[in-house]
Amino acid sequence: MSADTDKSKAGRMNKYETGNSALKSWVSFLTVLFLGIGSFSVFLCAMDVRRGTAGLSAAEAEQTQKLREELAKQSGRIERMAEALRPAQGPGLAADAKIWISDLGGIHPRTERRARIPGEKRDTSPARGKSARDTSSPAPDLQTLVGELDNFSAGVLKLARTPADRQLTVSISAKSEFYAAQIASAASLKRTAPDVSPEGLGKRITDPRTVTELDAEKQEIEQIAAALPPAERGNLPKIVSALEIMADDALKTGLEDRRIAQIPPVRADTDPFSEAAGTLLRAASRLADIGGRRRFGVFIATYLIPAQKTAGATPGWEPRPQKKPKLK
Repeated sequence: MSADTDKSKAGRMNKYETGNSALKSWVSFLTVLFLGIGSFSVFLCAMDVRRGTAGLSAAEAEQTQKLREELAKQSGRIERMAEALRPAQGPGLAADAKIWISDLGGIHPRTERRARIPGEKRDTSPARGKSARDTSSPAPDLQTLVGELDNFSAGVLKLARTPADRQLTVSISAKSEFYAAQIASAASLKRTAPDVSPEGLGKRITDPRTVTELDAEKQEIEQIAAALPPAERGNLPKIVSALEIMADDALKTGLEDRRIAQIPPVRADTDPFSEAAGTLLRAASRLADIGGRRRFGVFIATYLIPAQKTAGATPGWEPRPQKKPKLK
């Protein structure tokens, strides 16, 4: 009996030790796993990995991030100037500029410096050199704000590493251009207006699907215009004509004609102006030169944004309605 009892105890001890060993192995594995994840996270933070820099060399990533932050800071200046001036033709400018800051990647907390805007003086007191608003200084004027918007409209297009970057920045540039034109017109300010003619833009289109989409949107806008009395059609005939010129010019370059003879009636839940803007953003994203992308943005600002139901901070940019009709 004693021998059997000893064997039983030994078996139980062996099972206990085996189970205890397996548990220790799992604990060790999980500890190593969590330490590995933590170390990798610290490594990413140390390398300052930021949105839009994946796959780049260290120098390229640093340059891209620096440009994003400079553009975000410029958006911050525009936001504060708009809040101070509250231009009659740009009530949404401050709110849109705040969205642009986020869309451009924001400003890294370690490097953020509040850029001075006209009408502000640097605080020379020993309080860490932070800038402070000088209430005795004259407020920034509308002419300066328009100039800042024009500079931003052109400068934001420099962020062009990927097609997504180019679509987003053309959209931001278009809305900035729209505000600059509206404020300058309302206040009778001096401004060198960019070229808004549709001629030449069609020759820059390289994808036959873009022509098909532009023609479908042109037909939708024609339907909208036809349902209105002539006196209420406003700028719609000009939009139709401009889209037609662009599509025809694109086809003259030799692109395949896939246009649809007749599209279904306009749906109430679609905005053909926003869809047209999205189509032009995609066309602009294929261009390498800033000048061409700027022209697409100016076209969107002049023809399409004023007609949109809701032109947010990034007109035509995601999320966009699904294209109708379905394209092959």
